[in-house]
Amino acid sequence: MQFTITIIGRLNVGKSTLFNKLTKTNNALIDSVPGLTRDRKYGEIFTKKEILSLIDTAGIITNPKNIEIDILKQTMTAIKEANLILFIVDNKDGLMSEDKEIANKIRLYQKKTIIIVNKTEKTNANLASAEFYSLGFKEIIPVSAMHNIGIDSLLNKYIIPIANKYILYNTKKSKISIYKEKNNTDYQLNPIKIAVLGKPNVGKSTLINTFLKEDRLITYKKPGTTRDAIWVSIKNARKNFVFIDTAGINKKNKKNDNINIITKNDTFKNIKHAHIILVIIDATENISDQDLSLCNSVLKIGRAIIIVFNKCDLLKKKIKKEIKNNINYKLRFLKFANIHYISAIHKTGLNKLLQSIYTTYKSTTDIFTTSQLTKIMQMAIKKQEPPIIQGSRIKLRYAHPGGYNPPKIIIHGKKTKYLNQSYKKYLKNYFQNMLKITGSSINLYFKDNINPYNS
Repeated sequence: MQFTITIIGRLNVGKSTLFNKLTKTNNALIDSVPGLTRDRKYGEIFTKKEILSLIDTAGIITNPKNIEIDILKQTMTAIKEANLILFIVDNKDGLMSEDKEIANKIRLYQKKTIIIVNKTEKTNANLASAEFYSLGFKEIIPVSAMHNIGIDSLLNKYIIPIANKYILYNTKKSKISIYKEKNNTDYQLNPIKIAVLGKPNVGKSTLINTFLKEDRLITYKKPGTTRDAIWVSIKNARKNFVFIDTAGINKKNKKNDNINIITKNDTFKNIKHAHIILVIIDATENISDQDLSLCNSVLKIGRAIIIVFNKCDLLKKKIKKEIKNNINYKLRFLKFANIHYISAIHKTGLNKLLQSIYTTYKSTTDIFTTSQLTKIMQMAIKKQEPPIIQGSRIKLRYAHPGGYNPPKIIIHGKKTKYLNQSYKKYLKNYFQNMLKITGSSINLYFKDNINPYNS
């Protein structure tokens, strides 16, 4: 029985810092710049008995405009999902009129609420709490999230007992549904993790929303809407997915350089967890050096890659053909990767993209046997022998698997260190074609057999 806790409050009161302390992660971005969090971000609190769901939200603005309206909708959705609300206020600022307006908003939902008075490290706890009783909530807990003061008490004396009481009551009401859920293990285990990467405003969040069939992520015409990397679970009849929406990787911008650095670091930290990375490119623009740089970054990280050209609905047929020819030339170093032309907003080309995700995942995680790989290696040698070095031909004895995602093959032999790059490339392509691996380049490693009788 899932118990959900939502953290809310004004801008820059320490919501994301508290989120990180309770989840014991650094998943939520924190900075002195207000408004860094926009989408609702999910995390987990691990207790001895249960796993509790925790949601970090954007700061509530009382008179929202433009994108702030969509951000507020995300926060209000998180409040509706909550079984417990942690309403954070700032001890240094004292009681603000915005705090009173937020209290009035959440009171309408009649949710169990705890006031968290943050930044109390230099103040008497009782004095810090006193003025906030006027908000009308019974439990008021002083903490300092940054200095980890009062966090254990908040968790053990308040959050866990409230959660246990809720779970115990609701478990008695739904034993049958819980039994079914626990026994549906094939469906739940090992989801495919897919990171969505690209420049700002290419449609990354729109694509995930379309797969999810709801406006889970904020989309806006202004670039740079997504800042936190957001993990979104999507259930499918064939397999569970986790999509990782990332901030758009932008060129250096002195005006927002601090935010760009924080979000870029967060993006690359998160995509390392993915099995597959979708690189989204705007089909209405030429492939830029930045797009090519992102593709190269994915190859260096060693993850499977699928190239997705979005907004194809805006192109005429004749132009589409010209663009495809140009793409095939510029992306010739990614011959092993599937390329898709879609419209996320109009839901075209998504079935083929989904199928490509399945095949790429299977291709890069298949486990091959030593006999299978050695046989393919021998076929490659028969077709084209290794070069002769110092009067004798380089000998390749056998091949065995060294890992997957990306696939790694280790080849043992004699004088393998003298193999030139062109023959290594030949072997790599031969294995790639014979094993029908798509989405990822094979990594070959060579080892010389050591003769134990040589001194």
